[in-house]
Amino acid sequence: MRRVSRVVTEGDRYRLSVTMRTFFIVWIAAAGLCVGSFLTVVTSRVPVGGSILSPSSTCPGCGARILWFDNVPVLSWIALRGQCRTCKKSIPLRYPVLELGTGTVFGLVAGLAPAAVVPFLLVASAGVIASVTTWLMHGRFSGRVALVSAVIAGFVAVGTFVIEFASP
Repeated sequence: MRRVSRVVTEGDRYRLSVTMRTFFIVWIAAAGLCVGSFLTVVTSRVPVGGSILSPSSTCPGCGARILWFDNVPVLSWIALRGQCRTCKKSIPLRYPVLELGTGTVFGLVAGLAPAAVVPFLLVASAGVIASVTTWLMHGRFSGRVALVSAVIAGFVAVGTFVIEFASP
């Protein structure tokens, strides 16, 4: 059998590049939805002295534990029509808005920023989003949220620099 080889053209490289770039942006935006879901916990619990690790998510109305399949960013809120599965009390619109907003910001960062600074900008933007949301929800700035965000962003910046510029 004769094997037919095909010459890879510049157009093929461009299409692959566009496909990979699109995949990267969508993946980062989806990760942003998950980070946004985590930020709803941070902005609700940290300013009042709560833990971000436990207890697991509960309904603000009846206190029922939110199951994993009811905790999927944005989609669960839509599927449940913005209500608790147990008591049918309304779940605030701020949760999916924060998730969508974070996902959108992450997607924009991934699409517009140079690849070398994307990790730093993602952490920094999550910190800014958490700080602003805390301020809007509680009327005060949370120094703990800002400090932790700044420290993590600093470590990411140093790590990115080492990986991008100091590696052979």
